[in-house]
Amino acid sequence: MGLALTGYLFKVDVNEASFWESSEPLLNSDLRRGIFVPDADFGIYLLNPRYDIGFSAQQLFGASAKIGNSAYNNYWMDRHFYLFGSYSFYTGVKTELQPSLLLKMSEQIRPQADIGFNYSYDQTLWAGIAYRTGGAIITNIRLKFVINRINMSSLYIGYAFDFTLNKIQRVTYGTHEITMALKFGDSAKRFRWLDRY
Repeated sequence: MGLALTGYLFKVDVNEASFWESSEPLLNSDLRRGIFVPDADFGIYLLNPRYDIGFSAQQLFGASAKIGNSAYNNYWMDRHFYLFGSYSFYTGVKTELQPSLLLKMSEQIRPQADIGFNYSYDQTLWAGIAYRTGGAIITNIRLKFVINRINMSSLYIGYAFDFTLNKIQRVTYGTHEITMALKFGDSAKRFRWLDRY
């Protein structure tokens, strides 16, 4: 469970912008003075060897508190909510199948869901596919490389591709994402508390 306190500074920097007309209202607007918007995020996550479930919310204050110029009085931020979970089915000694669900919602857009399915082999290779309501297909692959067997440090490399199925597909070829993570320590230690009772 976690709580994050955040803050945003908004201002129009006329020195970093070019305008068609010298009489542009922003050049003399109070928007140049800017505002500071304090905010908070919250999340909770339950982890188990077979399943996980979580909920998080972002921009909880919705810009209801603003410190600075009154020119930004009408500014607001939409809250965002996420609910996610997955369950692992062991189909063999080294293989695992994991369906997952991610629900996303904000005060501005209608709810959206990512419905996914992942395959894992020996906790070293993962591959998956998901469908996003609203028109997208997401594929992913991840590999684990053990760097040091003594302290159980590992390198994870992943790749994901997001292919859009709606009208924006005419001008985009999709989104590519590459991730790398370095983890130290035995991952089995996460569940040692289960043996205490």
